[in-house]
Amino acid sequence: MKARPSPKKSSSWVPKLLLIASLLIALPFGLLYGLYTVYRIQGEQLTTQGENKKAIVAYQSALQFNHHSATTYFKLAQVQQQEGLFTEAKSSYQQAFKINPDLKSNTDVAVSLKALGDTFIQKSSFESAIFAYEKAIQLEPFYIEAYTSLGNIFFKQQKWDEAQENYLKVIEIDSKNLEAYTALGNIYRQQQEWQKAEEMYLKALAIKPDDARIAQNLGETYQKLEQLQKAIEMYLQAITIEPRNGNLYNLLGEAFYDQKDLDSAYIAYKKASELSPKNAKIYKNLCLTQIHQKQFEEALKDCQQASKLDPELVEAKVYAAELERGLAIRNNSNLLEMPEQIPSIRIDPLAPTKRSIVKIFALGKTFNGIGTGWIVKRKDNKIWIVTNRHVVIDSSKTLKKADRITVEFYSTPNTGQIRRRQTAKIVKVAPQDDWIDLAVIEVTNPPKDIKPFSLASAVGIIDLPIKVIGNPVIKGDWVLAKGTVRQVTEQQIMMSIAIGSGFSGGPVLTSDNQVVGVVSQAGLYCSNAPLPDSFDTSSLQLGCGLAVPIEAVKQRLKDWGILN
Repeated sequence: MKARPSPKKSSSWVPKLLLIASLLIALPFGLLYGLYTVYRIQGEQLTTQGENKKAIVAYQSALQFNHHSATTYFKLAQVQQQEGLFTEAKSSYQQAFKINPDLKSNTDVAVSLKALGDTFIQKSSFESAIFAYEKAIQLEPFYIEAYTSLGNIFFKQQKWDEAQENYLKVIEIDSKNLEAYTALGNIYRQQQEWQKAEEMYLKALAIKPDDARIAQNLGETYQKLEQLQKAIEMYLQAITIEPRNGNLYNLLGEAFYDQKDLDSAYIAYKKASELSPKNAKIYKNLCLTQIHQKQFEEALKDCQQASKLDPELVEAKVYAAELERGLAIRNNSNLLEMPEQIPSIRIDPLAPTKRSIVKIFALGKTFNGIGTGWIVKRKDNKIWIVTNRHVVIDSSKTLKKADRITVEFYSTPNTGQIRRRQTAKIVKVAPQDDWIDLAVIEVTNPPKDIKPFSLASAVGIIDLPIKVIGNPVIKGDWVLAKGTVRQVTEQQIMMSIAIGSGFSGGPVLTSDNQVVGVVSQAGLYCSNAPLPDSFDTSSLQLGCGLAVPIEAVKQRLKDWGILN
């Protein structure tokens, strides 16, 4: 009987077969890694030789054989960045961090990412810049310049909390960093946290006592805190550093003015006007100071100069109008008794319509404005005038109502004469947090011919021809502008019409003079907007305007009891 073959003898081939198989499997992987290494080294050599375009090809070839190398993606990104391929570089950096999200401690790449972020800032690609700066910080956690740049982006975007976080990190690393303290002071100013702003500016000034800008910022902060003497001291300190800075003298004058030291204010403003003769606000301040000093003729000259330099400076325009009127009445008290000069329909076909539209002057301690209103109701010896909330209230600052409101009715007085003007009072105004920008003022004993407008039932169709009559700040009174309705919602009408500041509160009229809306915002940009008739628009913002639809206006007037 034959013996069975030994199993141990046959199984001795198994390890050999496994070894051969593993070598056959490993050979391609080894070959691939070898090719990756060759191309990577070639890319490094080409980079050293300044052959960046060839280096890019080499690194891309290397990544075809090993696409899991974050380091190679970094090298590719840096070369792409040097070649101005910034979007491609960003993609390569992103791929590296995708492979290894927890990459740390690479100062060389961090510097490249910071530079890439700076480039994206120049191109206004802020989100790409944020990515670059954040990754630079990840690779170099004490990178002050990256934190600062990141803070600057968030500051521009008014993301105050994010900006503050980055500037505080800078100070944590470098407790003597001037830029960070100054930036934090600026953030707190924007947030109107004046005491915190003071703290930051004081620390910045301690680091650099000869910085006029920081001293100026601190002075303005003290002025907001009503610490006027400290404000004056800071402005004087800034002036010793920059004695030719007209704006500093203007700020000094404002602090003296708030202290009611009119003589010192006048001296500071005069010096400011010598150093900055084209600054309209300085002349406006001179005008106001001289009004309080009862130097009315000189005040008028300065307000007229301010308006000439900046036609959109409303306060100067208002003061000039008040001074001209007051001086005319002072020189001839009979002006108030003279009859109104109302043109005939033959001379001005729109005269009856314009008589139902008023020019509004709103005067207050914190604001002065010019706007438009229109008659919605007349009963016996009273009229009710619709206008905007922002015409009669300091909507942007204190939210206080104007101290004095007057209205003028349309007329064309001869040279040396004045328009009829009457006092008005606010009877209804929408709350500041209410979407509807609406107010109603009341006038007693208006001229007998003044009539209310009729109100349309609804806005009507898109492309409806419309007209607006208003009192633009820049030039002209009772100016006519024509346009069309572009879009209508429950809360607003968008109009293709060229109107500017001063039209606010005016009626939006149909061809038959029915009111379909109340102008609420002017000077918005849109294309193909027609120009007003017979109106100098050289410095007027042209485009679109917004209005409150008549349906919403009527409902609010009913709620207020103005209409039945």
